[in-house]
Amino acid sequence: MKLSVLAIFPSLVRGIKLPAPGVRNGGNSTSLSRCESTKYLHKHRLFVLTDIDNEPDDQMSLVRLLTYSNEIDIRGITATTSQWLKNTTGAATIHKVITAYGNTTANLNANVPADGRYPSAAALLSKVSSGHPVFGLAALELGLSKGAQALIRAVDEAAPKDPLWVTIWGGANVLAEALNSVSITRNVDEMTVFISSLRVYSISDQDDAGPWIRTRYPSLFYIVSIHGYNLYSTATWTGISGETEYHFDQGGPDSSLVTNDWLQTHVRIGNLGKFYPNFAYIMEGDTPSFFPLIQNGLNYPEEPSWGGWGGRYTLVDSSGKQLLYSNAADQVQGINGDTFVSSFASIWRWRQHYQHDFATRMQWATSGNYSANNHLPVAIVNGTCGPDPLIVPFSPGTSVILDASDSWDPDNDKLSFQWLYYQEPTLHPFHPFNIESPFINITNVDELGTTVKVQPHVDLLASSAQAMGSSERVGSSQRLFGKSLIFFVGLSHHSNGV
Repeated sequence: MKLSVLAIFPSLVRGIKLPAPGVRNGGNSTSLSRCESTKYLHKHRLFVLTDIDNEPDDQMSLVRLLTYSNEIDIRGITATTSQWLKNTTGAATIHKVITAYGNTTANLNANVPADGRYPSAAALLSKVSSGHPVFGLAALELGLSKGAQALIRAVDEAAPKDPLWVTIWGGANVLAEALNSVSITRNVDEMTVFISSLRVYSISDQDDAGPWIRTRYPSLFYIVSIHGYNLYSTATWTGISGETEYHFDQGGPDSSLVTNDWLQTHVRIGNLGKFYPNFAYIMEGDTPSFFPLIQNGLNYPEEPSWGGWGGRYTLVDSSGKQLLYSNAADQVQGINGDTFVSSFASIWRWRQHYQHDFATRMQWATSGNYSANNHLPVAIVNGTCGPDPLIVPFSPGTSVILDASDSWDPDNDKLSFQWLYYQEPTLHPFHPFNIESPFINITNVDELGTTVKVQPHVDLLASSAQAMGSSERVGSSQRLFGKSLIFFVGLSHHSNGV
């Protein structure tokens, strides 16, 4: 028996009822067009710790983050120290960039639905604070910094099922302050709730606070590349742009998309672009930390092993007693045709997506003329939309229909479809396919490839991913052999924009 999602589940996505299969309403349908707003119904909470002023890449990452501030609930931005900025913090630079952003919000808001409006500069400025201007754990010898106080408040406003993501772009001592204070002033149950309401993604360890935190609080959900101190050349996050600086995966990623020349043309434009500096070492080394929070359907932050723009990470301790996630490799064909197996590839494989999407948003910041700008296609798979995983039940030996033909483009550009099997979350990257008995068979149902029949030999976890960063995960309700298969359908629209 072939199973279609809509034959099993009602066609409801967070209260939005969609047409029955076969009904084509296109971009003019009110119900389908409302899919454009589903990702704004819940926004991931974010608190940034940044050693901005250390080098240009923090400021670059802040500019990009602000262009996604309508999709991410920014609860705080705190200036911190690090190995490279030990005795001062840079809140003034944060204020400067946010003020420039404030001159672009009218244009940005003209390019998004009403549910996706950007926060005002005043609202964001009220969330800026600083940690102590001391290095690492020396901060614990002082009273609580304003940054640590703000972080504690933000965690208390979160919950285990709606956690606060703390992204660490420099040192981690503000987080150490907060955890240390709460562990002293609250009981065990309250401390458990506090830790359960936190998620951390650290751009390596840039002071002595990170290792201290992980040792004292092993149940804290913590993503970080583990390597020798300052040996960033082995860290997953460098995959965003670091192949030239760190000499990895040469010929694999499209390096032309991360040059200062490309950035000059596509990013350093308008009022906000003036505050996007040239990089000194690599472009935006801190950006992978908040990439998982962008609700494009590919990213699903609670499952780092599923991969996404921010890379792929797996548990270091298989017992689950320590919730530490670190580097996991992807196997990807590079632009030179060679196959690369590395943790860097788990980020650079999505480079065209994350760079083109950013360039589009920077264009929005310069122009409020909606019709002159480019906008993401809306992915709809089996009548459902939105960033949450779509569960597809199936039985062994049966096939599943994945139908993305209701997907549409708000600019009325023609869409093309490409389905991709994401192997790595299923298998070890070095595990070869068994050609005699393949794990999966995908067959086009129509000429354009909008609909495919999938014959899984293990359980299915699929995703509809748009070429510029919007997608929808589809997953099986059964688990066979402890495996999953992940697919993406790439939606490309043919236009003159980036």
